[in-house]
Amino acid sequence: METNPLSSDPTTPPLLRWYSMNAREQAVWSAAYIACALDPARAAQSADKAVLALRSLAIDESQFIGPEYDAARYCSDMTFERFSGWYPIALKIASRNQILREPSADELRQAFETYRMSTTDFF
Repeated sequence: METNPLSSDPTTPPLLRWYSMNAREQAVWSAAYIACALDPARAAQSADKAVLALRSLAIDESQFIGPEYDAARYCSDMTFERFSGWYPIALKIASRNQILREPSADELRQAFETYRMSTTDFF
């Protein structure tokens, strides 16, 4: 069920879902919600509007950054075997299902090398 993000009806549920927002959007939503002196439903609608305004700037869509960088930050001891099982799924999730084909063996090796080299950035 899609709702109108500009609705002033307090019974209209919030448009956005927390799990569909990235970290920047979650931070903006939280700040807008807590700063709003309205009742909770209207505060949520106001926070949704703030996130929609942020999305209209397309700040986070300027360049796709592969999941190997997050893996380097949070899991620095992955073997190639574990990486090769994890990476194709993580790539689909990170690309929001825009990358539909499996990475080739060369792409997988390159991503693993990028992961391995990036792990030193987070020590």
